[in-house]
Amino acid sequence: QNPAANWKAKDVAIYLVIALTIKGGTAARGATQTNALVDLHDFFSQHVLCELQAAATGAAPHPVLIADAVKFVSVFRVQLSRAVYDTVFPLLLSLLASPNPVVHTYAASAIERLLTVRDAPTAAAPAGARRFDAAALSPLLQQLLTSLF
Repeated sequence: QNPAANWKAKDVAIYLVIALTIKGGTAARGATQTNALVDLHDFFSQHVLCELQAAATGAAPHPVLIADAVKFVSVFRVQLSRAVYDTVFPLLLSLLASPNPVVHTYAASAIERLLTVRDAPTAAAPAGARRFDAAALSPLLQQLLTSLF
């Protein structure tokens, strides 16, 4: 009801969802096994995406919530669909300009991790195709390089 006053409660909620949802994973791949009782896409669309969108417009109530949202995307990057990548990637790019060092560092790390995700191997791509490939990155490349350097 009052996001500015209740940011700590949302921080705890996001943290608990991350902690209770991961059943297995690695640093390189993020969460590889998740609790089937938690609908990650629903939680993402209702609670995480709104924080990223607010941060992109400069209206986020607290930097901790932005960092939580970016961490959620980074941890569950394998479970998120390509459509989510198309939505999240420009938002992460905008966070690279954040004056908060934690936020822009988390954003840079999340971008790097999203770029390394591969889909399941197929006959056409035995190693698995990159989920966010060169064609998807091309329109965002100038902004990415400008924001990083």
